[in-house]
Amino acid sequence: MQADEYHSHEGQQLLEPETGTADVKPETNYGASPILEQPPETKSFIYTIAGVSYYLLLLSAAIIGVGLMITLLVVKNSANASTGIMEYIETNVKTSLISDIQVSSSTTTCASGYTALAIGQWGGTRNGCYCTGITETVRARKCSSGSVNCKSVSSESAKDLTNYEGNVFCVKYLQNSTDYVYTDTCSSGYMSCGPYLCVKDGLSCPLINVTYSSTAPTSLPENSTYITLNDGTGYLTLLSGYSSTPLLNLQVELDGAPCLSSTMHPVNATATYYPLLETTPTGCGTYGTDTKSYLLTSESTVDMYEENSIPVDTVLKLYSEYLSGSTAQLYARSRVEFKQNSYCNSLDVSMLESVTDAVSGMFSSVYYCSLVLGVLGLFAAFAVGSYKHRTKKSFLLDEAGRSLRWPMALIALGLLVVNVVLVVFAYSNVSKLQAQSTALQELSDAECFTDPMVNQGATDFLATPKNVAAIFEGTVASLIITAVCFPIILIASLMSFKRRGFKLEGGF
Repeated sequence: MQADEYHSHEGQQLLEPETGTADVKPETNYGASPILEQPPETKSFIYTIAGVSYYLLLLSAAIIGVGLMITLLVVKNSANASTGIMEYIETNVKTSLISDIQVSSSTTTCASGYTALAIGQWGGTRNGCYCTGITETVRARKCSSGSVNCKSVSSESAKDLTNYEGNVFCVKYLQNSTDYVYTDTCSSGYMSCGPYLCVKDGLSCPLINVTYSSTAPTSLPENSTYITLNDGTGYLTLLSGYSSTPLLNLQVELDGAPCLSSTMHPVNATATYYPLLETTPTGCGTYGTDTKSYLLTSESTVDMYEENSIPVDTVLKLYSEYLSGSTAQLYARSRVEFKQNSYCNSLDVSMLESVTDAVSGMFSSVYYCSLVLGVLGLFAAFAVGSYKHRTKKSFLLDEAGRSLRWPMALIALGLLVVNVVLVVFAYSNVSKLQAQSTALQELSDAECFTDPMVNQGATDFLATPKNVAAIFEGTVASLIITAVCFPIILIASLMSFKRRGFKLEGGF
């Protein structure tokens, strides 16, 4: 009995004194969180897929954004010169013939029927920092908060150049289809001013030549007049008459004759360009200079810029030092010479405008949207990494899916919107180019121009629509990835939102 009583008391030691229940406490798991309790198998699968989408979205946005940017820059660089040839052809086709030029002291005092001529464009500058000390410097970057003797330099917008040595050139144009027409035989009421060019009776033929002299001409060729420049130290002789190459415009260049490609400018191999310039010349490239242009006169570049209200040295510190010795040269440019046939003399200017606008629109839209994609993707990836490191959470796909919150859903929505905008703009511009593909091929085949470099540029441009279409395919791939990932991320975020009692808790 004593043994039995011993065993009875021994067993009772395992019972609670009052309840008689076993002293077995639930195991406490200090590493687990009620939020991360194992859900049903379906939820676990959704979280895993959400984790995959989570990482795929960020990586694809960053990689595709950067990839599109690099591809764009390569394509833009290769297409830049030939696009400039197309713009040069467009300018020639849509610019009306010039019948007269006068000079004025400002753009607002041109006579009735005359238009102030833009002789060039200054490309503008970026923000920068100007510092004084042992030496004065200007750099294309913001001044740091601790910089001593430094101050910010504000950017300046691009400006048309209209003033030259106190002169504004006021141009009178003949009106296409009313004052002149291109046809092989001039009808009654029109006189011939060149092969395929008929000008209405009572009007003079267009200007075909401009020359400069420092003294007043003592004798003039037939069909010519001269004008005195406002500074009184020069004269322009204007010649009109029968020619297949009328005057196109007057144009200023700094380092040599104008480039044939309108997107390019001659480069000074020995000059150091102002650091804040938005763009710097790269030279005339494949197609060279316009050999039909001819120099009229020149003046100090600093003087010309100041005439045109460009704030040399007042805002743009040290600009005059970089321009020291530079001259602004005024050139007269003849129109591109067409081969004389009905097709070449009636080129559709709307087609040329459409293709150049489409290329420009494609490059600008893809540039900005891919920049947003790359920056937003990299930022979100960095934020995710920082959050994970700070909270010491795993990078496993399942836990990544569980950790999705509403900020990540908003980022995914933002990436989706950017991709939609990107594809819409890209599709619009690609469609414009594809719609003109036949016309572009016809232009290339026709070889309409006597200058072989212009014909070569028109042929080289044919590669641009194909390259632009390849960029468009990249934008579509980006949209597909984002569109697939977004709903999954949204679902996982809503599940987390519900699980936490509809509290707007942040986090990635």
